Amino acid sequence: MKKIIVLGALFGLVACGEASKKEVVVKEEVKVVNGDTTISRTTETVDAGSATSGEQKEINIRIVGPNEFVEIAATEKGQVIDVRTAAEFEGGHLEGAQNLDFLNGDFQAALQNMDKSAPVLVYCQSGGRSAKARTMLEEAGFENIVEMEGGYRNYTLVQEANSKH
Repeated sequence: MKKIIVLGALFGLVACGEASKKEVVVKEEVKVVNGDTTISRTTETVDAGSATSGEQKEINIRIVGPNEFVEIAATEKGQVIDVRTAAEFEGGHLEGAQNLDFLNGDFQAALQNMDKSAPVLVYCQSGGRSAKARTMLEEAGFENIVEMEGGYRNYTLVQEANSKH
């Protein structure tokens, strides 16, 4: 089943005094296919007080199940980030994942040194911290973000179910 919601609007900006740059959402598209969610958002940087358009940038956000997450990690050669604590990471993690603990600030500190144009694949234990990390990545200007729905807990449940078949 496929649901598509398209929201689009170019917002008018009113400037009071000096001009400044503002990023506005021009178009947002949300697709849900087989339980996986893809959000494509196009933003435009405009000068406040100016009627002219600026540079457009598309942000691709995907929230996918564990099997697709692993497939994307293998095919797109992205940066796989586990935002759980070191103890959780040591208890098991995805192959090739880098542990950047969201709770102790490691993740936030590492944002400055990460490649914003390369895909970033992020997961945590159950989805809460990775959702916050996804928002931070988007706000920091990352263009291609993939989040594992349900986190590592969901991954282990799916792997267990797959091994029984």
